[in-house]
Amino acid sequence: HFADVHLGAFREPLLRELNLNAFKNALEVCEREKVDFVIIAGDLFDITLPDLRIADAAVKALKKLRDAGIRVYVVYGSHDYSPTETSVIDVIASAGVLTKIPCEFEGDSARLDFVIDAPTGVKIAGMHARKRGLEKAFFESLDKGVLEREEGAKIFVFHSALDEWRPGFLKAGDCVSAELLPNGFAYYAVGHVHERREGVIDGKEIVFPGSLSASDFRDLEELASNKRGSGLYFVELDAQRNKIVSKKFHPVEFPQVELVELRAEGKTAVQASETLLHACSCVDARGKLVLLKAHGELSSGKASDVDFKRAREILDNAGALDVVVNRNALTAREAVQVFAVAASKQELEEKLLEQAHSEFKSPNAFLREKGIETARELLKAISREREAGESKGDYEARVTREGLKTLQVKG
Repeated sequence: HFADVHLGAFREPLLRELNLNAFKNALEVCEREKVDFVIIAGDLFDITLPDLRIADAAVKALKKLRDAGIRVYVVYGSHDYSPTETSVIDVIASAGVLTKIPCEFEGDSARLDFVIDAPTGVKIAGMHARKRGLEKAFFESLDKGVLEREEGAKIFVFHSALDEWRPGFLKAGDCVSAELLPNGFAYYAVGHVHERREGVIDGKEIVFPGSLSASDFRDLEELASNKRGSGLYFVELDAQRNKIVSKKFHPVEFPQVELVELRAEGKTAVQASETLLHACSCVDARGKLVLLKAHGELSSGKASDVDFKRAREILDNAGALDVVVNRNALTAREAVQVFAVAASKQELEEKLLEQAHSEFKSPNAFLREKGIETARELLKAISREREAGESKGDYEARVTREGLKTLQVKG
């Protein structure tokens, strides 16, 4: 049992590869341990329709497992859910390399059916996730009696946070209570929360394996601080008694992560650069994935003046596997002042465009002369809403074409 693989989550090629390798390694371990079947409790992919190269690699790994006689059962996660059943999960399921656990949403209710793993006789039911935790309403209206009356060895799979174990960053409304889960299942295989946790709530054996590797900067930070490990659970079930005999967590290898944090509050851009470069020169980066996290308001200078390029060079030269930079929370006092004097959204956009254009030194004559006008048109192009009946892929392709046309770039 594992969850939250988030294949395709990263833009950085190496991080995407590490993420994919963690998935492949998990399946290889399952094959080596000769498990009967695998449960993936949501978010196998980071988006509904991922990069085809990622999807192709995942299918090949799943097919290898299927050819070894090992079945794979999944539910939608909040990231790869599709209301029209056009997710990559559905495409792969139609190819026969995995089985999507039956769950149909009809109006305000959900109808869950069991899928039976034929060789073992284990019955698996589950609730698919929805965006923004909307599956909670379906749990509240669920006819649990039908599921509870089913005899035999049973596993329940879902992808939601629990009120009883709610992480601090989630609102109560984003979680479901363990009381809403059907009774009488030997094991409750859960995903969504990227922290490993297991225990018994309301008589239910519940396990969150955490994310399989890492899918965002926060995951990487937690790996750096050793707050959690990444991996999967091996669970032995006594089918005759519908009881768990044993469960064991198996970590999946991921490179060591090192965090370099720049607290820039009150520093000038020059001082922040000096602090950052000194910190990078003191880090043992060899063979590690290094995170550069910068936050705080600079007393003078711009965020772009902080020398992240040189910091990256220092770490690369020290043998870092890769360097990931997060400076979203790094601000400059000048930028804050623009927000303070803007009276409306339109005025704010104009001021920001004017400021950015005055600081932007482009070798492109077209952008030098018509930079603000082009930026304004580009904002319009990428802000257009999705049309009724338009697929996500068609919508993204249309917005891309319009954006390239605005920039006078051939797509």
